[in-house]
Amino acid sequence: MTKALSKERVESPDRGLALVIPQTPLASALAGIIFTIPLGLIATALAVYGFELYGIILFCISPFSVGVGSTVIYGYHKTRTFFSSLMVGQLSLLLLGLCIFLLAMEGLICLIMALPLAMFLTFLGSLVGWAMSTRFFSNRVRTNTLVMLVVGLPLLMGAEDATYDESHRIEVSTEVIVDASPKVVWEHLVDAAALPMPEDTLFQRGVAHPTDIRLDGDGPGATLVGNFSTGPFEVSIDEWDEPNRLTMSVVEHPPTMQEWSIYGDIDAPHIVGYFACESGEIQLEELPAGGTKLTGITRCRQDLGPAPYWSLWSERIIDRLHHHVLEDIGHRAESADQVDPSVAASAI
Repeated sequence: MTKALSKERVESPDRGLALVIPQTPLASALAGIIFTIPLGLIATALAVYGFELYGIILFCISPFSVGVGSTVIYGYHKTRTFFSSLMVGQLSLLLLGLCIFLLAMEGLICLIMALPLAMFLTFLGSLVGWAMSTRFFSNRVRTNTLVMLVVGLPLLMGAEDATYDESHRIEVSTEVIVDASPKVVWEHLVDAAALPMPEDTLFQRGVAHPTDIRLDGDGPGATLVGNFSTGPFEVSIDEWDEPNRLTMSVVEHPPTMQEWSIYGDIDAPHIVGYFACESGEIQLEELPAGGTKLTGITRCRQDLGPAPYWSLWSERIIDRLHHHVLEDIGHRAESADQVDPSVAASAI
């Protein structure tokens, strides 16, 4: 009997938060959600519009706090099941994302891209929150934890802003094999072209992609201009090594995406300035068996954290853009290289 009683929670008479937090499972779950959604909205607004920082606190600590806060409240009076605690945390996160979307603080694309990381960190937070609902932690500890979440998030954001040092830089290289000589490929590389719509869903839903490209002039100092789906771009040619290599520096960079929202265009600061391509090059290498290895290289600056997670998205998007442009050049070069010169001459 004594052993059994020792496994039960022994609390002092209810006071403070214990009087406010409901005891039934459904009501305590709703209380956890009601607590974390305003907390998440305030943290998001403070990070995005206050500190203008899309960093680790916003994308990592905030969803972790959602998991901790919602499950601590859910299990404040009684230890709940592990599965139900996880569900309360995930539901809190999804409803928070819905509120962010409905309040036009972010668009759907960014929320979807952030969701895998946020769900994992909310799971970890719920795991901690569920552990805190056991008999090993008192209500005082649970109350102090909730207070720390409210006070700690703004302080951590301020600390991250004060200690932010430098941007993360990435380089993406993509190779395409073209069944045409470097000379023919070069001709279509520097030729004006309208590009078809990419097949990738991300581009069809708003991520920037080129729609037309043309070259003004030739040799170093020439300008590569055109339009992305989000606006004009301009690139300055630094090195012109025909038909082997073309290097360039970005002069004008369009917004990275057009966020999808039920309100149309929204003011999402991250689409301008937080990710930018800085330079690149295109290399043409004649293959021993014939044809050309066409390589596109892009170097970018990224001000999003955590850098390893967002680099996964950035590198994939840039690689697909490379394929889209290089394969279009390759198709045009292969079509031109297959034309019989005598037929072409007679047609003229």
